[in-house]
Amino acid sequence: MAEHLKLRDVSVHYGAFTAAHNVSLSLQAGEIGCLLGPSGCGKTTLLRAIGGFEPLSAGEISLQGSTISGVGNTLPPEQRQVGMVFQDFALFPHLDVGRNVAFGLSYMNRSQRAARVSDMLELVGLGQSGRAYPHELSGGQQQRVALARALAPKPRIVLLDEPFSGLDSELREQLAGEVRQLLQRNQMTALLVTHDQHEAFAMADQITLINGGTVVQSGTPDDLYHRPIDAFTAGFIGEGAVIAVQVNGDGTLDFGLGLLQAPVAAQYAGRSAGLLLRPTDIAYAAHSSVSLPVAARAFRGAQYLYQLQLPDGQLILCLAPVSTNVSVGGLLPVSCHLDALSLFEPS
Repeated sequence: MAEHLKLRDVSVHYGAFTAAHNVSLSLQAGEIGCLLGPSGCGKTTLLRAIGGFEPLSAGEISLQGSTISGVGNTLPPEQRQVGMVFQDFALFPHLDVGRNVAFGLSYMNRSQRAARVSDMLELVGLGQSGRAYPHELSGGQQQRVALARALAPKPRIVLLDEPFSGLDSELREQLAGEVRQLLQRNQMTALLVTHDQHEAFAMADQITLINGGTVVQSGTPDDLYHRPIDAFTAGFIGEGAVIAVQVNGDGTLDFGLGLLQAPVAAQYAGRSAGLLLRPTDIAYAAHSSVSLPVAARAFRGAQYLYQLQLPDGQLILCLAPVSTNVSVGGLLPVSCHLDALSLFEPS
């Protein structure tokens, strides 16, 4: 199947500064992708390059098989049929909701515009808000208006630049899931930019993790969480700790929870490595022979997130039922249950 969106070896420079280097990724039709990474990693630069707002220093971008960006050959943004949802929504404060959504529909006659605006507002659950002004809406409602405006011209792809960043954390994840459903219902291909892994997990089919302007790892949310390619990915995705362990010649791992039998890559045999431990890998076990001191704990409703200290001083995390109720300085009996083994070169 041909890619709907394809970036091939894309680089963007600002003078001597490299914002993005040799980036390649692709999305199939109807797929929702995400550029995820810390602030300043180059993800917004890449989104702007796809939208036509940044020229390429190298590489090529194609949409539905047609080149839209190359070195010295950039199709203007207005000719790309790309919908944009910006970080601050970019709604026109002097226009009501209906006229905001209709802004990109000047090619339609009046009745066609009215019908399209009505359809879009119904789609995002704001069918009765067409005459309201942006300042009269909540942040979540403004975000829906911005999405309706982006979808109204029937773009070939929707680009979303940190669209939930101005909202509180609980609402961000909820809206990300709602936007995913809206995009899927319209069979839209979309690319999200965010620094928030929870938004990425709630919305994306494929995630491309960016750091320092380059691709670190691409894959499904499950791939990045359970099979991180390096310590940076392991630390950025999900909670957990990468601890130093000794890999014995027989393939056992030796660390503060005793010997662990595991299939270990031959390259690590007989030397030290970094081991990723998620909070769910360490389980409360009332009758365990191993108890670790509690260095810190955080209340999580039905659970405590414990920070535990290994004999060598390294810290790991453990999710345990709130009924355990072990205070800082106390001992929590635990056992280790690794669903997936992730080893890295020692830091």
